[in-house]
Amino acid sequence: MILTVGGSFIKYNSKKGWKCRKNASNREKFFFLFLKMLLATIIATVVFICIRYIDTELLKEFISKSTFDGISKIFLLVFDVLVCIVILQNEWNNKEERIAIKYFSGKHYILLIVYIFPALLACTLFSRYIVNSKLIDLLCLIGTVGFFVIAIFFLDGKKEYGYKYATIYTGDENEIQNLDVNSIQKKGKWFIGIKADEKIEYRIRIQDIRRVEYMNKKNRN
Repeated sequence: MILTVGGSFIKYNSKKGWKCRKNASNREKFFFLFLKMLLATIIATVVFICIRYIDTELLKEFISKSTFDGISKIFLLVFDVLVCIVILQNEWNNKEERIAIKYFSGKHYILLIVYIFPALLACTLFSRYIVNSKLIDLLCLIGTVGFFVIAIFFLDGKKEYGYKYATIYTGDENEIQNLDVNSIQKKGKWFIGIKADEKIEYRIRIQDIRRVEYMNKKNRN
């Protein structure tokens, strides 16, 4: 028998039940992406506030305070944008954890907009602290409303298991392969699961289970 490389071996615990992690939902991934962008914005904001209170006596001979203030604003805004771009690129390249949107599956340009939106909102929020403008305030309001519209109406809040299939190993060295993870449940003293594609239900006594192996590809004899 050839075992799938990268399978997860998890010892069964009858008190805690079978263990298989669930991935974050698409809505949670969207919020986490924004939080990363927001963290970069907070860091830039803190740095900006610190710079505003720097003693500029030594700089007076070379540059005025207003010029220095303007340069620091531009520098930190560029810094914030670059950090958001790096975060965005890393998240986009992680195809296994990529966000999926409702109604527009397969349309990458719309998905790209969903990814870019948190970065734009984070940079706009930072701009609000360095530019006193009603337009920026309006853009922040529109961006915040748009953010929640995307999260609520276009992203699914349902979590999915991190693995698709499970193999049960019993104490008598027998094994039941390729159970559908979504079908597995615990009822009393029984561990119940349906074999993928075969619609065959298996019931195993919990006390007979030696270990449970989870994977994303089927075992093949």
